[in-house]
Amino acid sequence: MTSQPSVAASSRPRPGALGSLVGQKAVMAVTGVILLLFVVGHLLGNLKIFEGPAAFNAYAEGLRTVGAPFFGRGWLLWIVRVVLIVAVLRSTPTPRDCAPWAPPSSAAGGCCGSSASC
Repeated sequence: MTSQPSVAASSRPRPGALGSLVGQKAVMAVTGVILLLFVVGHLLGNLKIFEGPAAFNAYAEGLRTVGAPFFGRGWLLWIVRVVLIVAVLRSTPTPRDCAPWAPPSSAAGGCCGSSASC
């Protein structure tokens, strides 16, 4: 007779739309787009270095003053930093996202691949 492993309370699916597979994939897609846009924007900004120091300094100053009528100097830059941190933390798997029925070393993934802690 086989017995089903007990599912801990922390490994149960999350309630609501974010707990469904479609919701989790949507969150992963949105955070991936945010990070991709950051990388492309960073690449385009860093290409300014080939235009000379004046162009690069103007780009850096423009980043600090963007949104000037609504935000103070550098505020929007901090908002972007917080959004990026949230996007990275949201896309990182947690033990709750791991398969509770698979051992850590199994091919099914276990907890976040091959490690027992995420």
